Amino acid sequence: MPYVFYDELPEGLEAADVVSHEHYDTLADELAATVEQRDQALQTLEDSRRETREAKAKYAKLILDANKQDKPREPEDAPKPTGKRVADLFAIKE
Repeated sequence: MPYVFYDELPEGLEAADVVSHEHYDTLADELAATVEQRDQALQTLEDSRRETREAKAKYAKLILDANKQDKPREPEDAPKPTGKRVADLFAIKE
């Protein structure tokens, strides 16, 4: 049903809020732009989260690998354990 403008509303008719077609198109364009911005922001957020997960995994791998490699190695000319007990070391010899 087409809308008609009346200065004074006749009896039996209801008032309705109507916007022009140009105004509706403007609002529709703004909505589309806002949705596009939201989608880009969500994509940026997801990319940031993925990069953070990858950086954390890389850091954890470096730390774990460094702990494996940092085990102290005994030099070849280090004295070998003799297997003596402490009591034997401090025993009084006559």
